Amino acid sequence: MVRKVGEILLMLGVLVVQIILSAKFIPLLMRWVDSHNPPGKVMKGSHLIVSLASLVFVGSLSPLIAHFNMMLSGFLAGIVMPRDGRLSKLLAGKVKYFFGLLFFPAFMFWVGFEVDFSGFDGGNILTWASILFLFLTILVGKVVGCLLSGAMLGFHWQDSVASGLLLSIKGHFHIFMAILAKQVSFNIFLLRMGFQRSK
Repeated sequence: MVRKVGEILLMLGVLVVQIILSAKFIPLLMRWVDSHNPPGKVMKGSHLIVSLASLVFVGSLSPLIAHFNMMLSGFLAGIVMPRDGRLSKLLAGKVKYFFGLLFFPAFMFWVGFEVDFSGFDGGNILTWASILFLFLTILVGKVVGCLLSGAMLGFHWQDSVASGLLLSIKGHFHIFMAILAKQVSFNIFLLRMGFQRSK
């Protein structure tokens, strides 16, 4: 899909507003909720609802207004969420529990149905070279990205390299992207075949 200049400018404007809200408003609100809900007391439901509603609002601005990708928008809002504080720890614990209980089993079940091992040619050296190239590209990209961001933030280079290597441990997103690429290329193939037949 090719976007027009006006759509691109609208998307950039909405993203700038979303980034400013995410970087300034969300941490301020989280600190306010944490200060009004000390540890040991039950968290007020209204504060929890306001916090979650503000996260949803900030995360849904660009997808609703400018048709930006929902996953990237949610990721953008999640980046600036404070790591410390009672509310952040509560939300992180609930998300981890949900992922471990429902998401990861469903994800692995879905991957098992999508993978077609009959097309895997283990005897061909090019197959293994392609897999090695993919993993090296991912690993080098993460390490270099962490080194650059670490240099800008003043981190020691060994810590940056360790962070980049640790980012490569979890591969759920890589599996998802590989399956999505396979599905998209298959759909494009079907569209091209349908277009050629219609001629």
